[in-house]
Amino acid sequence: MTPAPLYLPSLRAIPMIAISTFIMAYGWRYNIIPNLVFLSIWYAHILYGRRFMLKPTLDLFAAFLLPGFALYSALWSSYMGQTIYQGAEFVLMAGTVVLMSRLVRIDDFIKGLVAGCFIVLLPSLLSGNYANDTFGTGAALIGLFTSKNQVGLFAEIGIVMSLVVFFLKSPLPEKLAYALPTIGAGIIALYLCMSASSTLSLLATLAALAGVVIVTRAERAFRPAIILAGIFALLTLGVLAIAFQFDAQTAVLESMGKNPTLTGRTYLWAEGLKIGLERPIFGHGYTAFWVHGQPQAEQFWEEFFILTRMGFHFHNMYIQTFVDLGLLGFLFFAGLMIYTVAKSLGLALWHGLNAEYAFAVAIGTMFLVRSFVEVDMLGPFGIGVMLFYAILPRLAQRSRATPASVANPASSS
Repeated sequence: MTPAPLYLPSLRAIPMIAISTFIMAYGWRYNIIPNLVFLSIWYAHILYGRRFMLKPTLDLFAAFLLPGFALYSALWSSYMGQTIYQGAEFVLMAGTVVLMSRLVRIDDFIKGLVAGCFIVLLPSLLSGNYANDTFGTGAALIGLFTSKNQVGLFAEIGIVMSLVVFFLKSPLPEKLAYALPTIGAGIIALYLCMSASSTLSLLATLAALAGVVIVTRAERAFRPAIILAGIFALLTLGVLAIAFQFDAQTAVLESMGKNPTLTGRTYLWAEGLKIGLERPIFGHGYTAFWVHGQPQAEQFWEEFFILTRMGFHFHNMYIQTFVDLGLLGFLFFAGLMIYTVAKSLGLALWHGLNAEYAFAVAIGTMFLVRSFVEVDMLGPFGIGVMLFYAILPRLAQRSRATPASVANPASSS
């Protein structure tokens, strides 16, 4: 018989999640110390209540698959020391994500995440730090980050998780106290940072949540037809959005006298594929491309005016994974993405949206959309890794503990 879950008290769990969110946002500003604090507060609970909290299970294997392969890629890495160091960090991060999933109730996790996003966004909003966008769209808020897209990411997470709060069983005043400040800060930050990728993925995530609610409220006999109609509508909107995005980008670039096929993300994608094909099976090694002194990386930093020579990537999760870890790494990540999103949607459509499934659908959809234009989940540290890699362990934890107690929509609101 599977023992009941053993969770941290709410008064400890919520602040720990909020602190972790803050470290994922700004830890890079203070070198390695915040990451050591982050790891220590979680690995201190690896033995909790006389129970080993990293007991091997299938979901643990899924969480360690890509990080483990990333560390193993040191054997053929162009920069072995870099790969070993950051690969080890990625593995430790994966273990931390599983610990969070097993130690923290979903209610406390969501509340801590919402509170954490607020304390991340507030100083960036108050900082008044703006930067001119490379493509000439005006000054965008970068806050305490170095990128408007990072501001957009935390704004998006804050807005989505604030809405997921309403699936908790807490009293309405408590839900409002958590949700409203973060929604307000998130909307303002998203507007000021002008991050198109965050705005589009936010709309897709909200559409997915609304779609699941609509489907689960219908009679089971009508659900397949509603799902097919929804898929058709999403594909149509996706084609229109892509067409609009490229038309807008072309107009902006042409107004600047630049060739749209050689500038921006399309250029990076093409170059990334060429670089990946140099070592197509195993890749160049984890984090072994964007390294100081690497000639091609230095060229891209110069072309895109990245004076800090850090925090840059190919703006596509699949291409970046292909460059770093080759076709094998690409298949590992693509398979994980497809399985995670499909499992989350399947459980939600079958059982209805409770807090666990609302979290899984929201995070899965959000990072699926973002994976085509951003690199949020390749670690070693980051809010994307902390959230996305928690989906399967969290769903598995729920099914192992109480397989017969999955809440229906009425009981989880």
